[in-house]
Amino acid sequence: MSQHDYVISNAVGAPVRADINSVLDAIKTNNSGTTAPSPTSPYMWWADTNAEFMKQRNAANTAWISLYPFGSPLLSSGNNLSDLEDLPEAKTNLGITDIETELAQAYNPDNIVGTVSQTGGDPTGAIIERGTNANGDYIRFADGTQVCWYQVATTNSVAANDSEAGSWTFPAEFIAIPVVSPKAGGALGSRLINLVETGATTSTANWVAQNLSASSQSYSARYVAHGRWY
Repeated sequence: MSQHDYVISNAVGAPVRADINSVLDAIKTNNSGTTAPSPTSPYMWWADTNAEFMKQRNAANTAWISLYPFGSPLLSSGNNLSDLEDLPEAKTNLGITDIETELAQAYNPDNIVGTVSQTGGDPTGAIIERGTNANGDYIRFADGTQVCWYQVATTNSVAANDSEAGSWTFPAEFIAIPVVSPKAGGALGSRLINLVETGATTSTANWVAQNLSASSQSYSARYVAHGRWY
């Protein structure tokens, strides 16, 4: 253990050499001792033999920063920083706090698909959200794009040269009125059914099925809506 005030006193011969050697010993041992060296300087090292911790003076020369314990590597055997005396301060000094925040926001296989979200037009959630309910299926993308679709399980019949009206509630609401594309599907006769969208809101679409033939026709309604969720 060796500490020194780093001031070489005026003298001649052996006393000066002894003073210089004491300074060198303090440097070699990182100012080791049970109490802090004095006077202190910014970025000064201190091997605190009482706490058995390597410490360094901060830039303002107002406090000691605990870095790592004696006889241990910077990282523990588990390759983490859990052994450090002041873990939050160590993370800040190493810039790990900012890195952890950035990594938490980074996309990976675990958060590519999930719940999309946004704040002020900036995506803050997953890249893709997929959902389904009684009104159909939908997919949302982080850029605001949304697609909804639905196929009616039952078959409707329309009399010759007649029409019927219906509506579809979207499985997920849009931020603005979307583009709705209804279509009549099913048997060959469904080709004679003209399914037309007659009005939409951000949550529903209305349609009319027109039978253009001289006989009754059956069809099943299919819808797709494209728009944005923000």
